[in-house]
Order: sequence, then C-alpha cells, then structure tokens
Amino acid sequence: RNSEFMGNGFSIYTEDNFNDPAIHSPHPYPDDTELIYTLVQPIRIRGQQFLTFNNIALVEPGGPGSVFGDNDFWDFVIVESSSDGETWTPLGDGYDARGSELWLNAFRANTQPRSFMFSRETIDLSQFHDKDDVILIRFRLFADQAVNGWGWAIDNVNVVLDNTTATIDVENTENKIYPTLTTGVVNVEIDTRMNMNSIAVYDLNGRLIMRDNITGLDRYQFNISDQSSGYYIVELANEEDNVLQRIIKQ
Repeated sequence: RNSEFMGNGFSIYTEDNFNDPAIHSPHPYPDDTELIYTLVQPIRIRGQQFLTFNNIALVEPGGPGSVFGDNDFWDFVIVESSSDGETWTPLGDGYDARGSELWLNAFRANTQPRSFMFSRETIDLSQFHDKDDVILIRFRLFADQAVNGWGWAIDNVNVVLDNTTATIDVENTENKIYPTLTTGVVNVEIDTRMNMNSIAVYDLNGRLIMRDNITGLDRYQFNISDQSSGYYIVELANEEDNVLQRIIKQ
C-alpha cells in the first residue's frame, strides 16, 4: 500500500502487462534525478534477518565492463538502510539493466517488460546491522543527465527471520512443461490444485507470442514451429501466482 512508504517519484498500481499492483518508478523515469521510496515502518534486527523482494530494473546500463562506483556506471538502482534517517548504508552494490539477461534484452529492444521478468533479491540484514538495531530501508533510483529507460518495478517486499520464503516454480508443483528443447510442439500438464487459468508464451524481449485460457484443463498443447530459434518463457498463471519455465526452440 502507498501508506506503507513515503518518498518521491514512486507509486503503487497495476502497470500494463503486469498481473498485480507493484511499486513503480515513472515509466520512463526522468533524466538527472534521484527517486527515493522509504519503508515507513522501522525494522528491529532480531537475529539473522532477510530483506526479500522481486524487481525489474530497466535502467541505463553502464559502459562495458564497468562496476558500481566507476565513472561510467551510469544510472543505477540501490537498496539502502539507516539507523538515524540521515546516514544511509548501501545494502550491496547498485545495479542496472545488466543485472538480468531478460532486463538487458528488453532495455536494448526498448520493449515493455512483463511480469515474468521479475527477479528475486535477498539481502541478509544481519551482515550490515547488529542485533536490536532499529533501521529504516529505502529504495533509490539514480539517473544521470543522458540516456534513461523504462525504470524500476518492485514487488513482494518482505522482512523474514529466515530465508524460507519461496516462489512457485515448476519443480515444486505438479505442473510439467515438455520438451524443453523443441522443434515446435510443447506439452503442458497442469496441476489442477492451483486453479491455473491462463497460459502465455514470451520471447526474451518480453514480446507476447501467444496467450490462451486454460481454466479447468489438466493438459494443454501449443506449437511454436513458426517462431525463430531461441529461448522462450512459458508462464502459467492464476489470480495470485505464476509458474515459469524457459524452453528452447530449435
């Protein structure tokens, strides 16, 4: 909820091509700016404690081989913490669209990202703070004066005492998508307990190849023989969760 955060430039809403509300920077974000969104509720460190969240960061990549802190590491996003609200500590290095192959492909192609591009981040807060410290956490996007991009989306922000929070994937459900190396035909066995209602296929640039309603089905088959060779993402979704698997078209 917007009331759980304060700051400038970010909003919580459901963006086009996304399944659920998330935290969004402006799309595209403005040049020569710094956008900050701070979690209002302070966090008390009670042991080994983890900050977890999903995100998509389509921000301008730095120069070839550049790393965070270099002069040619252009735009970036970063998560920071503070015990006094004035001095902020990076919880790891800042990063840009090179943080994910999917992000970089979408940035280069200037395409709208999709919800399957979310990448999960886990930060061990106990590596940065002592037990009983009370801290604030903020998300910050920095943009220089030149090139910009689509921006930053953040979802499922949680602080947990252990690292057991997990996302649904093909390996821990009865869903099966095969063969993963195909000349065209792909079979899907659907775990009916999960009430999946849609299937979609995307290329690595986030372009929607096909979508269909699978409500009530336990089996489904599709054919991508007319598509170019390469990687594709298959997404099964219901109202709350999604299951992803990468396949290769020969």
